[in-house]
Amino acid sequence: MMAGGGSFVNGLFFGNPAQLGIQLVGVLTAICFAGVGSLIILKVVSLFTKLRVDAADENTGLDLPFHGERAYDHA
Repeated sequence: MMAGGGSFVNGLFFGNPAQLGIQLVGVLTAICFAGVGSLIILKVVSLFTKLRVDAADENTGLDLPFHGERAYDHA
C-alpha cells in the first residue's frame, strides 16, 4: 500500500509499530460488533420462542422429547 509520499507503509518489524495498534483496534471493533449483533439477535428470537429446553427434557435427553426415540441406548 502506498502512502502520501510514494513510500511503502510497513508494519511492526519494518518501521511502523503503530500499525499493530491500528490493526488491534480493528480486531477489537469487529469482536464487539459481532458480540452486540449476536446479543440483539438472541433477544429478538427470545421474544418469539424459548432459547432453552425444560430441565426435565434435558435430563431425559433431547432425542426422546423432540424425536420420540432414543439415539443411543447405553443401558
